[in-house]
Amino acid sequence: MLFPEEPVRCLTKRDDWLIDRYYPPARRNTALDVFDDRIPAPKELIAEVDRAYFRQSLQNEVDEWFKRRGFDPDGLTIPKHPFEAVFQADFGQLPPEPVKPLVEKGAAKAKPRKPTTPAKKPKKTQRTRLISLMEEIGLAKSGLLLHEVREKVRPQFQKTHRGLKLPADSTIDRAYGKYASATDTSAE
Repeated sequence: MLFPEEPVRCLTKRDDWLIDRYYPPARRNTALDVFDDRIPAPKELIAEVDRAYFRQSLQNEVDEWFKRRGFDPDGLTIPKHPFEAVFQADFGQLPPEPVKPLVEKGAAKAKPRKPTTPAKKPKKTQRTRLISLMEEIGLAKSGLLLHEVREKVRPQFQKTHRGLKLPADSTIDRAYGKYASATDTSAE
């Protein structure tokens, strides 16, 4: 189990502190440990101490593998080609390399394009139907009161839009307000 699920990494300061302070949870205090000033881990920390010792054992195992193959695990770098040759000899494959995108200096990163979809026709609402009906009737600057506009629009709406529910008074009022304000500003 050279490369387990847990990534092999350097021990953290917390791991070092736990290992220096507590002995492994599975170990019993024996008479040979006279000079060992570590103590048993409290119940709350047993899992964390166990993980710290596990990470230490993984690190030690990896360090030993490097030493057996003639590499210095404490060195700053390891030669790539000899390492790949030894790794392939031991494991039959090269270690996976992270793929980095090539970006030239000063080049802008391309943004992914959004898929283009054909523009949908806007859905006709009752208000838009009413406004187009008011244009047909010619209610612009008619000087009619709202209840008179409703009386003129309702029968026309029922004729042209059979099967649709008759709009509420407030919808007719809002549509007329929008229609009247649009025609008033364009007429000036």
